[in-house]
Amino acid sequence: MKLLAIDTATPRAAVALHLPIGGAERRLESRSAFRDCVPAIHDLLTENDVGWDQLDGLAIPGGPGSFTGLRIGATIAVALAELRGVTLYAPSTLLAVCELCARPDQSRVCATFDARRERRYAAVCERAGSRGWRLLHGPADLEPDRIAAFARGATEVRLEDAMPAVGTIATAVGSLVEQSPDRYRVADASGFEPDYARPGVDVS
Repeated sequence: MKLLAIDTATPRAAVALHLPIGGAERRLESRSAFRDCVPAIHDLLTENDVGWDQLDGLAIPGGPGSFTGLRIGATIAVALAELRGVTLYAPSTLLAVCELCARPDQSRVCATFDARRERRYAAVCERAGSRGWRLLHGPADLEPDRIAAFARGATEVRLEDAMPAVGTIATAVGSLVEQSPDRYRVADASGFEPDYARPGVDVS
């Protein structure tokens, strides 16, 4: 598949291009992701000589994440999907954390990342063979001292602990879609709503 992945909802904001052989990415500063996202997409496609008519889809993390960041990514992706006539895909952000951070020998993990307000987003996930990862329970918005009980014995993998060279959530989201596109396809892009995993609005 040829996929364009956009993440403005996590500290590793980036746009990534997934190609049948290789790929490329542009990292974004979280505080300027809205301003820089569309120019970065344009540059990424141009530098790799990929036209919109060649893309098989757009991928974004489906949440949880920064409320504002999720809204930015969803707004840009939905608008582009409808304008360019490409399919939208939206795997859970926490599945992308598993894809990015779990070791090859880990089959069941509790993926977490900073939810601000001294809380963490979390989900327990397990490998699904060649189909990436699946959620067992979560996502949840938890105080850090509740993670161990929520994990039910699964090893915690934290987005913050992954080395920068490992990649970004945008890269991981694209990898998940490539492994199992039907699972993450959004049937109606115009009606897409991210999973915020918390009842209140976080304006961060």
